Amino acid sequence: MHDLRDLKPSDAKMVAKRLATALKNKKIDLSHGECLDIVARQFGLNDGNVMAARLAEKSPVSSKIDVPEGWFLTGKSNYDFTGGIDQSETHRGRPVFFLRNEVDRGMDASNATLMQSVNAEPYAGKRVRYSGWLRCENLLGSATIWLRAESQNAMVAFNNLETLRSNGALKGSAGWSYREIVLDIPDHTKTLSFGFYLNGPGEARFSGLDLQIVGADVPLTASPEREAPTNLDFAS
Repeated sequence: MHDLRDLKPSDAKMVAKRLATALKNKKIDLSHGECLDIVARQFGLNDGNVMAARLAEKSPVSSKIDVPEGWFLTGKSNYDFTGGIDQSETHRGRPVFFLRNEVDRGMDASNATLMQSVNAEPYAGKRVRYSGWLRCENLLGSATIWLRAESQNAMVAFNNLETLRSNGALKGSAGWSYREIVLDIPDHTKTLSFGFYLNGPGEARFSGLDLQIVGADVPLTASPEREAPTNLDFAS
């Protein structure tokens, strides 16, 4: 199998599982995601997410989302979604992309993600801000932007705003809201991936996305990890 056109999502998962088992027998422990990344690189792709996006792109069940040039579609049960550029709306003079899901499979059972992966060389060793405007209607899950930095074999920085109590992922119904993710990109980063997604039933809109290098004076987005354990005694 030398062409991505010959590959099915189930084939990729099976190959990754067999690879993980073979490596484990040699006392090399890699996660399923890391093995998917290795499979993706055999087809000249950056990682497993890009491979999933390419496979979804050629799948007829994903045709209800009109994916803009330069973006890739991935996610679980994304065939439940419709989406595309809304020709009747702009925000702050920029086009608006919508995602809508009217099939209730539960908040974590369906997801539509649009993403890009780029060479990280221009961003490595620098502070980067990925930002955009979002709004949502009757959203049972969440809608947000995300940014991820990866070295050759591992994720080295990531945030999707889901753990933040303020200025985090959108839920329910909300008007146009600005969101940003600011990360320090390690020197050894190879790939920078970014995008936006809708989890679960409802509708979300996205506009004015921007990725840029910023100065050290721009505050980093809060990390989901705490510096030390807290409230281990469940104190009120």
